[in-house]
Amino acid sequence: MKGRLNFIVGGVGMMVSVVAALALGITFDDHGQREGLYLFSVVQFYLRFAHTHGMPLSLYNLIVGLCLGILDMSPRRRKLAAWGAASTWLIPILMTLKGALGAPANFPHVEIIGILGLVVSSGLLVAAARNETAAEPAR
Repeated sequence: MKGRLNFIVGGVGMMVSVVAALALGITFDDHGQREGLYLFSVVQFYLRFAHTHGMPLSLYNLIVGLCLGILDMSPRRRKLAAWGAASTWLIPILMTLKGALGAPANFPHVEIIGILGLVVSSGLLVAAARNETAAEPAR
């Protein structure tokens, strides 16, 4: 696995984030203001959170896809890094579901799975990069 999964997740994620931005932008004037004040319901808050996190996480997946093709990693670590990075998209997906279902503000943080995937995948990439620089001969 040389990053194909992450390119797919990143590309699809960017498209979904742009569509979410368009949907939020189109409906903002109708539902986002009252008497000159900006109002956000819990639903709009979660949907906006999902949109704003979707784009950077998509870019992260594209970067991981590039790194997996360059860094020297065992197949097991490469697969774990790829799936860890792909799982980061659970953050905006779960936040969108929380918003669509009208979850209260104190709803448990179910998106922790995606956060753990981010930590694992970035840790594996840093470790692989450090191993490569340590293996290079001194100049």
